[in-house]
Amino acid sequence: MIEDYLIIRTSWLFGASGSNFVTTMLSLGQERDTIDVVDDQRGSPTFTRHLADGLLKLSATNETGTFNMTNSGDCTWYKFAREIFSLSGDDVEVRPISSESLGRPAKRPANSVLDCEESYRLLGYSLPPWQTGLNEFLSELASS
Repeated sequence: MIEDYLIIRTSWLFGASGSNFVTTMLSLGQERDTIDVVDDQRGSPTFTRHLADGLLKLSATNETGTFNMTNSGDCTWYKFAREIFSLSGDDVEVRPISSESLGRPAKRPANSVLDCEESYRLLGYSLPPWQTGLNEFLSELASS
């Protein structure tokens, strides 16, 4: 049995590699004037660079176990989309809709906000607010 392990749970990731909600919204914003986004699911958007910094620091503590780590703060997908377009300067109308109206086969949790208190206690700080991560990521996209 393995006793030395470090498992990190996170959520709503966005960053330079792969597709994610931010790049999807920006792409849709180039194609559409109006986008419908669910407003009844809540989570903590997490910038992968901030997560990587936190993971490095947490791994240096030699702690073992399972921990949660996300950027601080939370929002709905709708609020996240509105902030993406606000910061990017794209003129896109974002309309709130219910998850039920999407008709997806898999039900999503209404609240996927993780309690990160234990990992933040070990680090001595919280990861920056998700809005900071979003702003940094959009700046990176604009300069690349």
